[in-house]
Amino acid sequence: YLCGDGRNLGDREQLRAAIHTYNLSWAYVDDVMSGIDRYDALGTAPAVPSGNVGAVIQAALTQQGIPYSWGGGGPEGPSTGICCSPRGQDGGSVVGYDCSGLTQYAFARAGIVLPRTAAAQAGAGRRIPASAGYGVLRPGDLVFYGYSPTADSTIHHVGIYLGDGKMINAPRPGTQVRIDPVTAMPDYAGGARLL
Repeated sequence: YLCGDGRNLGDREQLRAAIHTYNLSWAYVDDVMSGIDRYDALGTAPAVPSGNVGAVIQAALTQQGIPYSWGGGGPEGPSTGICCSPRGQDGGSVVGYDCSGLTQYAFARAGIVLPRTAAAQAGAGRRIPASAGYGVLRPGDLVFYGYSPTADSTIHHVGIYLGDGKMINAPRPGTQVRIDPVTAMPDYAGGARLL
């Protein structure tokens, strides 16, 4: 299925079309592409810049492998979370970070205090609109995901941009802090530059 019709699987759109011929569901295609992107990002951490940007990125990178905990973590590091995530995970039994707890921890290493939630963090620093695309992001920028790219109140996730199309984040219950491509989530809502 994938190689039929002389497709160039190195071309992202042709790969998407090939996967769609295998299973006629665009949701399935998005899920498979997300898995491919996560796999491609494994084990590849970009060079860490100097200064405050480097301090933030290095702090976040040292937390890789720590479990996701709904409501967990903050400026002081990982902690037990709260109950309960939208899918029912009890963070009160897991020591770790949620997405905004991780960003609070990393930015605290550079002396920057961030609000607790991803939506509130969108108001920190200089806002980068989603319409500007991923290409304007710089290492150390916050990366946001939301139900409406122009309404900060709908932001539900935040990560830290590492460069080369990658971010470090605490994705969701059942995962760990890790490096993912910025395309791993479908609802990009822009970024914010604090450094």
